Amino acid sequence: MLIGSASLTDLNQRLESPVDYDRFRPNIVVKTEVPFEEDQWKSFQLGIASFQGIKPCSRCIMVNIDQESIVSSKEPLRTMATYRKEDNKVKFGLNTRWTGEGEMVRVGDEVKLLDFI
Repeated sequence: MLIGSASLTDLNQRLESPVDYDRFRPNIVVKTEVPFEEDQWKSFQLGIASFQGIKPCSRCIMVNIDQESIVSSKEPLRTMATYRKEDNKVKFGLNTRWTGEGEMVRVGDEVKLLDFI
């Protein structure tokens, strides 16, 4: 699960109370300039490790639960549904797969885009 920083920034600008990355349980967060650009990443490298973008992630109700307080609300899913709904599913983040090339990802690794969907 990969999330671009600009995507979360875009979402938080729409919310009354901003949320943190932990709501989406990403394995990787990358610094991006354009919201949701990661949706189009077909193949990319993080440092020496190679990945394939599989598909945007369909989000469940779990994103509405604050990970620290375990309080549930209708947000951020309600707001995301107003602009991130596709095929009756709310999409946020990119499901990815490691290709088996390069065995380590480190904080600060450069992102190199190889192909777009």
